Amino acid sequence: MKAANHDAVKALWGEGEPSVRRARLLHVTGLVLPNGLRCADLLLFFREDMQGDLLLYAPAKPDGQEWIELPSLWAVSVEIGTWTRNEAGREYLAQQLSPDDRETAREYFAHVVDKPVSWDSGKDLRAGGTGFRACLENIVAMGLAHNLAQVQLDESPRWYSALPLDSRRNISSLSQELLVHQRAFNEQLADFEVFVDFAKRTVAKAITPYLRRRGVLEPVDPATILIDYSPGLAGRDTKTASLLDLVIHGYDDNSGIDDPRKGVRSSVGQDLRQVRSAELALYIRRAYVGERYGKETRAKFLDVDSPAYIKRRNTYRHMLLIRMDRDLRVAKGKGLLNDSEFWWLTRQVTLLGESVPVFGPEYPGTVVRREGVVRFTVDGHVVLGVYVFTYFDPKRSSWLYTPDAPDGVTFRRYRDFSGGVAARLHDYVVGRVALTAREKVRRSLVALATASARVDALRELNRVIDIRAEFDAYIERSVTDVEDVTTSRTEVIEGQVIKGLLFASAPVCMVYPPFVLLLDIALITVSSGQAIEAHVQGDTESALWHWMFAAWGALFALFGPQIMGAVRHLWHVVKPVSLSVQRLRYAALVATKESDLTLRPIRFKAHQAVKRVPENLVEVTEEGIFKGTWRSPSSASQPRDIHFIKHKGRYYQVKTHPSFNGLRLVDARSPGALYQEPLRRMSNGKWIYDKPGLLGGNGEVSYLGRVDDLRAAFPGHVFPDVSRGALQGEAVVARFSEAVADNYLFSLNAQTCVIASLHNPTTGMGAVIHFDHNIRALIERCLRDITQRLGGVAQDIRATLVGGDWLTGTDIGGRVRSAMRRQGLQPTWDYWSYSSCFGSTYGVALDLRSGVTSVFKTSRGQVERYYIPVLARAKKSADPVSVRARGFMRRVRNEPLVANPSGAISTGQGRPVTSAQIEAQAFSTVLLS
Repeated sequence: MKAANHDAVKALWGEGEPSVRRARLLHVTGLVLPNGLRCADLLLFFREDMQGDLLLYAPAKPDGQEWIELPSLWAVSVEIGTWTRNEAGREYLAQQLSPDDRETAREYFAHVVDKPVSWDSGKDLRAGGTGFRACLENIVAMGLAHNLAQVQLDESPRWYSALPLDSRRNISSLSQELLVHQRAFNEQLADFEVFVDFAKRTVAKAITPYLRRRGVLEPVDPATILIDYSPGLAGRDTKTASLLDLVIHGYDDNSGIDDPRKGVRSSVGQDLRQVRSAELALYIRRAYVGERYGKETRAKFLDVDSPAYIKRRNTYRHMLLIRMDRDLRVAKGKGLLNDSEFWWLTRQVTLLGESVPVFGPEYPGTVVRREGVVRFTVDGHVVLGVYVFTYFDPKRSSWLYTPDAPDGVTFRRYRDFSGGVAARLHDYVVGRVALTAREKVRRSLVALATASARVDALRELNRVIDIRAEFDAYIERSVTDVEDVTTSRTEVIEGQVIKGLLFASAPVCMVYPPFVLLLDIALITVSSGQAIEAHVQGDTESALWHWMFAAWGALFALFGPQIMGAVRHLWHVVKPVSLSVQRLRYAALVATKESDLTLRPIRFKAHQAVKRVPENLVEVTEEGIFKGTWRSPSSASQPRDIHFIKHKGRYYQVKTHPSFNGLRLVDARSPGALYQEPLRRMSNGKWIYDKPGLLGGNGEVSYLGRVDDLRAAFPGHVFPDVSRGALQGEAVVARFSEAVADNYLFSLNAQTCVIASLHNPTTGMGAVIHFDHNIRALIERCLRDITQRLGGVAQDIRATLVGGDWLTGTDIGGRVRSAMRRQGLQPTWDYWSYSSCFGSTYGVALDLRSGVTSVFKTSRGQVERYYIPVLARAKKSADPVSVRARGFMRRVRNEPLVANPSGAISTGQGRPVTSAQIEAQAFSTVLLS
C-alpha cells in the first residue's frame, strides 16, 4: 500500500474530530455482489470526489493480499469477479454471505464460471453508508448473525430436522464413529513428516559440521542461505535461490556455484561470510533428498511386515467405509437418492467391506461389467479419494462419489460430470491428481466443461478390490509427487552423460563450421535442431541421439574416410558384436529415416488455409485421429462435421482418407486435388507427416517416436490391457475378432531384449514375442510353435524385429533373425540401440485389424508405472495375468544364460549350466480367445 493511502486509512480512527478535517477523510462502505447478496467483511475505502486510489479491504483473503489498490469502481468489480475463477476464491466469497444465501451464491458463481460475461462489471458494488464506525458495527452484527445461523444449520439443518428419529440417530452415530476413527488415524500418522520438513531437517543436519568449521555456531535454516547463480550455457541472467531449493531441484553445473570464490548470503542476517557455495555444492550434488524421502517414508509406512502397517490400513479402511455410509445416508436425507438407489449404493459399501471378493478376477483393461466401486479417473489419471459406484438394475447405473466437494453434493450421476459440474469441481479434481498429470487433467476438465469430451470409461484395472489398499495409494501419492519434482540420482547421471557428449563435440563444430557444407545438410541440421527441441521439451533420451548424429556428421566432415578406420578398430575391440558391419554402413541412413523422414513436421503454408474463419468451432479433446483439431458441427447448410487445424491464427481443413485410418491436409486453393498431404498428431501436440501408402506396402510398420502417454500407441488410443501384452520370455497369440473390443497385442521394455511382431493377414492371426536370451534351440522351438498357430504359409507372415543393441550385450536379435530366415520368414529390423549404455526403451503394438506394427519409445518410468501395480497384485491374486506375472518374476530372479557363437551355453560369469536351468528359460505361449 502506498504511504499516502496508509496515512489516509489511519486517519479514519480520528473520525470524531471537527467536521473540517472529516471532510478530507476517506469514505467507507460495505459491498454487495452483482446479484444483490451482501458481503459481511469486505470494505471499500474511497474519497468523495473519487480521486486517487480506491482501497479494497478483504480480510483473510486466500492469497494473503488483504489490501488492494484499484483505480475505479469498474476495477473493483472486475477484481472481485476474478475471485470466482478458482475454488478458493468462490468459497471465500460464499463465506462472506449468510448461510441461507450460500447455495444461491454457489449457483451464481457456477453460472459466472460457465459464462464470465454474466458478471456485471459495470455495476456499482457499494452497499451504501459511508461511516467508518457504522460499517464496523454492521460487520460485527452480520458476523454474529451468520455464525448463529451456521451453528443452527450445523446442529440441525432443515433436511436433518425433517428426518425420522431413527434416521437422525444413525447419521449422528456414524458421524461420531467417523470422528473417532479420524482421530485414531491422525495419531497413527503423527510421525509422518511432510517433505519440506524432512528436507530442512536432513540438509541442516548434513551441513552443520561444515558450518561449524567455518565459524557458524548457531543453527542455520537451509531455506535462509541464499546463493546467486547464472543458469544455462550463456549465463547471462543471474538468479537467486536458497540452498534448500537447490538441493531439492538441482542446478546446472555451469551456473557459477562451483566457483571457489563465490560466497553466500543469509536472508535473516546471519554472518555467513566464510561460507562458500562451491563447498556447499559438494553436498548438493549427493543429497538426493527426494530419493531418500521416498525410501524412508516407504520403509516407515509401507512395510508389509510391520504391525503398525496393518493397523493403519485397517483404521483407514474403517474410516472410508464409515464415511461412505454416512454420506449415503445424508444424500438420502437431502432427497438426492430414492429408496432403490440408496439400497444399491449401500450394497456396494457393504460388498467393499467384505474381506473376500464376491466375483472372480477380470482382465484389468476390460470395461466394468459388474457392480462395485471404481477409482475415478480423468484422462486416465486417478483422482485420489474419489470413486464411482456402479450397479446393474438391470441397466448400468453409475454414481460419482465426491467427498468434501465444494458444491456440497457427495453423490451425483457419473454422466453428469460435465458442463457446469466439471467447471465447479475443477480445482477440487486437479488438487487430487498426481503433480505430473495436472496439466493434462486441466485440459481434460476444460473439455468436459465445454462438452467436447466425455467421462472416462470405467475399467477393471481401477476397481477397488481391497479397500485397505487405498491407504497404500494415499502414502504412495505423497511420495511420488515428491519424486516427480526432485532430481533423482538416475536423472542426474543421465544429464551428465548428455552434457558431456555435447561439450565433447562442441569444439569440432565451432572450429570447423564450413565443413558442414560437405555433408548431408539435412542430417546435421535436422539432428541438431531436434536435439535442441528435445532438450527444451525434457526428452533427454531423444536429445542424446540427435546430438550423436550431429556430432558424427561433423566428425566425418572433418576427418573423412579416416574415421572409418577408427571404427573398424573399434569393431575388433568390442565383442561380442550384436549386429553386422552393414548396420554401421547404414547407420546414418537409418538415423535419417527415423529422425527426419518419419517425424518430419508439417509446414503449414498460408495459402493452404481457409479464407474465412469457420463458425461455432469446438476443440476436439476426446481420443481419436481428430484429437487436437477444431470441429465445425454439422448444420442445415453443412451436412457433416468439418475439422480444422489451428496454426498461428489460421485454420487448415483436414479430412479422413478413404483408404486408411488417417488424416489428409486439404489445400484451400484446390480442395479436390488427388494428392493431399498425410499427417498425424504426436502425443506432444505437434503435427507431422504420416507415412503414405496402403497396407501391404510401406504401411506395415509405423514409427511413432517417443510417446509420453502409452495410449497414443494403441488403436483408438485405449489404455493397454495388460493381458494382451507379452512379458519378458512370453509369446502372446490372438486372432482378429469383431466381437472383441481390443484387437491388438503389444510388448514393452525392449532394450537389449528383442520384440518380434508377426502377423498373417490371410488368417487374421498375430503374435508378439519378447525374446530375452539367445539360446538357439529355445528360440527355434518357440518360432515353430508360433508359426504353426498363425497358420498359412511362412511367406504370408509379416515379421518385424525391434530392440537389441549394437556395441555391447548379447546378440539376441541376430539369433532370432537367423532362426526366422531358416523357417522361411523375412523379418525387417530397423529399430535398435547403439549400446545398452546409450540405449532406447522400445515398445511394440500390433494392430490385428490392419496388421500394422507400431514402434515407439518410452521412458523407463512409464514402463515401471505400468507394470509395478500388476506385479504387486500378482503376489496375492490368482487371475491369469497374476499367474503370468509370477512366472515373469521367477524368470527374472533366475541367473541369466548366454550362448556363445559356437552355441555353448553358460551363465553370465561363464559357469556351466544344467538342462533344467536351460529349460527354465523356455518361452511360454499365451493364446488369447
